[in-house]
Amino acid sequence: MAKLWDFPIVFVCENNKYGMGTSAEQSSASTKYYKPGEYIPGIHVNGMDIFAIKQAVASTYRYGGHSMSDPGTNYHTCEAIQNIKSTSDPISHLKNVIVDLGAATEANLKEIDKQVKKTVYDAQRKAEQSPEPILNEFWTDIYLPGSEPKAIRGHGSTVVHHYD
Repeated sequence: MAKLWDFPIVFVCENNKYGMGTSAEQSSASTKYYKPGEYIPGIHVNGMDIFAIKQAVASTYRYGGHSMSDPGTNYHTCEAIQNIKSTSDPISHLKNVIVDLGAATEANLKEIDKQVKKTVYDAQRKAEQSPEPILNEFWTDIYLPGSEPKAIRGHGSTVVHHYD
């Protein structure tokens, strides 16, 4: 439809190599998701390289399952995951680039990692100890002023929210 009507649109499609329980190769006639129908031009980017992602945007690898009901253990092997992590992990790759460029040392990065983990832990504790927000807070900071919908579809019914 986008090509048929020549919409000025950009689609971002993440290919993490697996659907719910099935590899892309087993579930798709073509895994070139960046070339939909061969009618819309597309590019392929290594989603495991942060610099390549910055230049475009990306195919990557999903280490785990989709959900609790899909742990990913029946189509991922531990060896395959470890291989990807040891050869292509984007965080490890970026750390290596930073150290190789002399922008930081391994010790600097470990200290930053330690500080980030503490910040996240402290924020989590604060959130867990905070009272539940009032229902009206769920509607704040979502829409630009003046663009709020007059009605919002709910779960099987229409929820009407009046903005004053």
